[in-house]
Amino acid sequence: VLIQVLPFEESRRSRARFPLQTQQVADWVARGNMVVQLTRGPTDLMTHFKIAPTTQPAAKEIESIEDAEASGELPEKVPGTVYVARLDVPLGDDEALAALRDKRLTLRSPMELVEQKQSAFHALARLPTEHGAVVAAEFRVGQGTLVLVGAPTPALNGTLGDEANLDFLLAIIGSRPVIFDEWSHGVGHEATVMGFIHDVGLL
Repeated sequence: VLIQVLPFEESRRSRARFPLQTQQVADWVARGNMVVQLTRGPTDLMTHFKIAPTTQPAAKEIESIEDAEASGELPEKVPGTVYVARLDVPLGDDEALAALRDKRLTLRSPMELVEQKQSAFHALARLPTEHGAVVAAEFRVGQGTLVLVGAPTPALNGTLGDEANLDFLLAIIGSRPVIFDEWSHGVGHEATVMGFIHDVGLL
């Protein structure tokens, strides 16, 4: 399982220097692996698989929220609206997922996803609104799965313990080995301690 917390503005500005190997990642997923992307904006992998958001926060709003999140600001001081989404997990034999039924996920100013009428798509969380906008979903890709969550909120230190955020991530991961993409914590950035450690080969 590859877990990616992808700040929208950072990933967009940095693609020229650190190009995302979209086709290679897509092939890796299709071979039976899972990618979990937590982001408020469309990613290259979403574009590759023709997955579109219906709405997303304005770029200026995203920037102010993610600057506060990246600086470790207390959750109550981070701008944006926190939504409590209803988990809509698939019915099946997975006990960890089954235990999430009727539980909730918190997302700050999330991106909403277009609901698709195909067997490869399944909504995982919806806003408690009249039209039940999808804010987390899974997409079957060959033998693997792409999971999209419309905001990084469930994986952030300050909000990991809210509602069923941690339970949701653990249920999605299961017992498989996990790779964390620490882009949001400085790996790959210039002028940071982690960036230096990475550049000199000590990571």
